[in-house]
Amino acid sequence: MIEFVARFTLPTEIVYGTGTSARLGEEARKLGATKVFLVTDAGVAKSGILADAQASLDKADLPHVLYDKAPTDPDTDVLDQVAALIRANGCDLVVAAGGGSVLCTGKGSAAVASNPGPARDYLGNSKFPNAPLVSIGMPTTAGSGSEVSRHTSLTDAVTKRKEGFNGYKTAPRIAILDPLLLRSVPRSQAIASGVDAFTHALEAYVSSIATPLTDVIALEAMKAIVANLPLSVHSESLEARCQMSLASTMANIACGNAGLGLVHAINGAITYFYKNNPDFPPISYGLLHAILLPHVMEFNSVVVEDKLARLAVYLGASDIGKSRRELARECVAMVKVMLAQIGAPRRLPWEKLSPEQVEAIVSEQMTHHHQPNPRKYGADDIRRIVESSMLGWEL
Repeated sequence: MIEFVARFTLPTEIVYGTGTSARLGEEARKLGATKVFLVTDAGVAKSGILADAQASLDKADLPHVLYDKAPTDPDTDVLDQVAALIRANGCDLVVAAGGGSVLCTGKGSAAVASNPGPARDYLGNSKFPNAPLVSIGMPTTAGSGSEVSRHTSLTDAVTKRKEGFNGYKTAPRIAILDPLLLRSVPRSQAIASGVDAFTHALEAYVSSIATPLTDVIALEAMKAIVANLPLSVHSESLEARCQMSLASTMANIACGNAGLGLVHAINGAITYFYKNNPDFPPISYGLLHAILLPHVMEFNSVVVEDKLARLAVYLGASDIGKSRRELARECVAMVKVMLAQIGAPRRLPWEKLSPEQVEAIVSEQMTHHHQPNPRKYGADDIRRIVESSMLGWEL
């Protein structure tokens, strides 16, 4: 029985299939576009993978402006700058083609461009007085799922904290999932993105506000990722990338409705810490998930044994002669094996953290970063997870 009011929504239409990026012009025309602002980054622009998409805009007689300077970690200042360019060029539809940062830069700028104030005014839930410009998302990585997300992740340029816009209207109107766009993804990015997608699905699955709808989607996403992520990292298999493309989107549909958990919450606190302590080198968002995930799974397993046991069997474990607890432990071990297979990091890359620095991370998490985690936690629990992440997990 669901003991709360559950909602499930998907504000984005999904166009999926090999070569679908060549439909961009047609889809933009259907949405009433007259001039398109195309957001991407320098790497994607130079790779040539958007050639078919851009040609389709020309074929549809849609002029477009190319912006290829989307940063790795967009902040509110960046969105203000891009929104100003959208307005100055008279564009009425934004296409974001890239990884999660590009997608957030594009759809976030589309929202700011149609509203009077700076981006910082709209951080939070549904604060835009005017509807955002229509946007289309075209992911070139299999990870964030931002192409179907109503959340726009960005950094507050003043506080340096991970914040964002939330609201159904900020989600892209259409997501075009073309596996051919994943063919130039660097190996390191494929690892980080794949772990991000898996973490979205897992945290949605064990969330305290999960529903049967989100469970089904999350389970299928995790099964596809475990089966295809190692192959997509170590080979150029188009089929593996097809499966990862769809699984990434499914994972975000699940977490967009069921929420995330403690991995994302601690990730936000650690990210804030290193951004404000330049002596500590940054860590990719997805790779930080890989470091934290086994520790958080072990912490949560006390209250989600049944779900983890079900997941272990779903991923191929035999349940003959095994208790729920044994299967839950096997599930954690299976996730560790997958992470090891793709070469994900096991520990934080810093030599040491002083007790004061650990406390700064703990305080940041407890004060500013909250998610619907299945097990209640306190500062001592966060401290143990952070300290364990310095030592690393073992197979």
